[in-house]
Amino acid sequence: MRSGRPLIQITGFLNSYTSYGILTQRFAQHLLSSDNGVVVRPIHFQEPWGDPTKVSDDVKSLIVYKDLKAVDHELVFHTPNCNHRLLKKSGLAKKHRTLYTLWESSLVNPKHIKNIHRYYGQVIVPNQFCRDVLLKSGLELPCFIAPLGGDTGDFYPDEQKFPSDEVFTFLSAGRLAHGGVRKGVQEVIAIFKEAFPDNPNVNLRVKLHPDCPDFPEFDCRVNTIRNFMDKKSLLQWYRSGNAYVTIGAEGWGWHQQEAQLCGLPLVGVNWGGLTNFFHGEEAKYTLKTARDSEIYENTGKQPIVNRKDLIEKMRLMASRPAHTHRVGLGGISKALEWSWERSRTEFLTTVNNILGL
Repeated sequence: MRSGRPLIQITGFLNSYTSYGILTQRFAQHLLSSDNGVVVRPIHFQEPWGDPTKVSDDVKSLIVYKDLKAVDHELVFHTPNCNHRLLKKSGLAKKHRTLYTLWESSLVNPKHIKNIHRYYGQVIVPNQFCRDVLLKSGLELPCFIAPLGGDTGDFYPDEQKFPSDEVFTFLSAGRLAHGGVRKGVQEVIAIFKEAFPDNPNVNLRVKLHPDCPDFPEFDCRVNTIRNFMDKKSLLQWYRSGNAYVTIGAEGWGWHQQEAQLCGLPLVGVNWGGLTNFFHGEEAKYTLKTARDSEIYENTGKQPIVNRKDLIEKMRLMASRPAHTHRVGLGGISKALEWSWERSRTEFLTTVNNILGL
């Protein structure tokens, strides 16, 4: 370690619409608030939809486009299957390189664990679920937990909102360009139709991304939104619902946490990262081989919801709007436990331990 303040390079995707793009920004800001120096080397820089997806100016000011000789440590934000060529080129010894990662199936392909051993000295994950996945997959490096967080100051319930017997609205969200099978958006729509085949007083609102592929939808009760929302618009979208449907596999689950912060109970699969804060109606599920041959390489298992059980719970929620509303309010405290402030404190403690400070 060089004398003086350590200089840390963050390497990762830099954008405001993917999980890892947001991670890169947030943890760069965590480091900015510390005594450590920080630069950001983007694998790819993107602001595809204008203002809502612009990268924050403080993080932009940290960007470098080549390795710096003065760097003391590198923090890489990437999935465990980190095959990007930039991540395999570094002048640092692997003990001075740390991978921050999360995953959404129960195992990682052994070839990727081998690469992690080859290029990194330690790993950080956001929760015990992800740590267990890596250890079961054969990881033998030190593996620390530093949680993610939610925007607890931006997402909160509407105190003027009261449950109504007129229309009950379920919400769900996902980006089909990546993780379409895992997110289960089309399946949520199919389950909704099966649960409420002829009830005009129940709606489903689905948030997608502008680059999501089209799929036919002819039920006027199902509303799909393909815009990238800023926080203000997203807050209003969450507040427009009565419950949030989740059936996929999540390493953390930001949409679910944000919905819960707004007073919506979750209904669906409580698995993976959601076990940190899930509050609502848990549906039964079975674990089956991960269904994505490209990303998850059919390695490990992911949950498959029991449709009959989920339908029963959705019907029960919709039939008791006042009770559902009270359940949702009861889950806010769980979501509040995982703030970005807590994330910053625990992350900086972890980084300082790794640096020996």
